[in-house]
Amino acid sequence: MNNLATILFALVFCFSLNLNAQQKDNDQKDSIQRPLLNNLRNKNAVKYQESRKKLQSQPKIKYSYRFEKCTPCDTRYIAQLLQKESLTKKEIKNAICTNQIQCKTNAEFRQMYNELIHRTIAVEPDRFFEIYEENTRNTQLNLLDEEILNPINDSDSAESILKTIKSRMALKTRASNSKTLNLQNLQGKLETKIKVRNAEILKRKSLIQKQGG
Repeated sequence: MNNLATILFALVFCFSLNLNAQQKDNDQKDSIQRPLLNNLRNKNAVKYQESRKKLQSQPKIKYSYRFEKCTPCDTRYIAQLLQKESLTKKEIKNAICTNQIQCKTNAEFRQMYNELIHRTIAVEPDRFFEIYEENTRNTQLNLLDEEILNPINDSDSAESILKTIKSRMALKTRASNSKTLNLQNLQGKLETKIKVRNAEILKRKSLIQKQGG
């Protein structure tokens, strides 16, 4: 019995010595590896901070969508322009260019485009009509005229647009003794539209009076 106890004690003692040796070996390895790992962590942290600073220093992208010039019926581009308070000359040109013959059946685009055109005329008439005067594409002008003559949100805008055109043409005539053909054509279309509309109003009033009498 005593021999068995002695053997068990010896086994336990040897096992504990082996564990201690393994622990020392692991501690020794850790003492070697830990500085390397810490060094790697520190380097990665520095790189992360540097990358973050570079990213923060980059100019912020205001719009996620990149415009491709003259893409027909480009509703995403028009939608982004509607979010802006004012437009550059280039943006107005690009917007006009997106309205092409195949867009006539695109109700979503037509509504947004019409709103943009009339808002631009109201807010930036000089810039808009400067671009309008420079346009030499008859098809594009006819499509643009159609939107100008048929506002979706404001049925009385024809008079205000006509006043703007007349004022602009008067200034150009005094400055250079010349008138822009594009504006003259648009003026004629607006005057015809106003006459037709006024005639229809008078006709309806006359019918109402007859029915009342």
